[in-house]
Order: sequence, then C-alpha cells, then structure tokens
Amino acid sequence: MLFSIRFECTTIEEISDLAEQLEATLQKSSKDANLKISHFKKGSVIIVIEGTRDAYKVLKSLFKAGQLTTLLGKQIIDIMIEYEPDSRESLSPTLNFIRKFISNAIRTNEDLGSFCLDYFKENVFREFTRGMSTTMRINYLLKRVAPEEILNTIIRNYPVLFEKHKNELAFEIKETQRKVPVAQACR
Repeated sequence: MLFSIRFECTTIEEISDLAEQLEATLQKSSKDANLKISHFKKGSVIIVIEGTRDAYKVLKSLFKAGQLTTLLGKQIIDIMIEYEPDSRESLSPTLNFIRKFISNAIRTNEDLGSFCLDYFKENVFREFTRGMSTTMRINYLLKRVAPEEILNTIIRNYPVLFEKHKNELAFEIKETQRKVPVAQACR
C-alpha cells in the first residue's frame, strides 16, 4: 500500500535532504523495517511511503493521538492513504491489462518512448528503433519487463494517471504461481 504524510510549509529540497532520517524514524515509529519512502510530491510537501497497512494504522493512530505531530522538526498536517491494492493478495496484472492500460494512458509513441527512457532505459529503450510502431514498442516492453514491474512503475510515478485510467478498464487479473502480493508486485 502507498500512504502519504503531508508537511506544512517545507520545500521538497529541504525534506528530501532528510529522506534517510525520515525513513529510519518512520520505520522505528511504525515498527515496519521494510517501510520505504517512495517519492515526494508538491502540495505543501508530501512524502509518499510504501509500507504495510499495519504501519499506516500505527502512524495514523499516533498522529490522531497527538503523539506524532512532527518529524525531524517538520510539522505534520495529515497522514492519508494514497493507493491501496484490492484485498485479493495473490494477484498480478495480465499482459492484456498492461497493454490496454498503456494504450489508454500513454497515448503517443513519443510518450511511450519517454516512459521507457525514464524507467526502462537499459533493457528496453536502447533497443527501440526508428519506425517502431507504438504496438511494437509495447510488445517489446512486455517481453522484457514483468507486468508487475510495469504496473508498479506507473503507480509509483504516475499515481494520478493510474487512478484516472484504472476505472476505464476492467482490472483484469490472474492468479500467480509465485503468490506475489499486489502491494509487493507493485514495487
């Protein structure tokens, strides 16, 4: 699951300089050693955290009780859920879902090229050639990168885009033999 902590009047640069200390403090407070800062967002300053539902509940209850009002001297405004996968723990997206999602959400060949350059440069983008159609690029991406990794990249880096387009499509899923939880498949 992804949840966020909104800070009052802090710059992203100021808070990102404290990222390691913030992560360590949050891990200790939530008793979740695997908790990670996923990314930062504008709007006051928001850090998006990848952690368990239990870690979120602990931090939220500490915040509500007034026991967690600041982190490293920075005032906390709120702690809220950003994204919570559905409760079916052993599911992963199908290739068809990813193909449809990319076609609907990343509409142009240039945008797809930029997406792959930013997140899959070594194993995908470098293999793209001039004249490759969008369909050929999507198929190449799907051959080289697991659907879970693609979905995770979209959720972490384009959460608004994911929220907007996930409801336009039937969320096709399949049971995986590896029993990878959606929250882990989406890292």
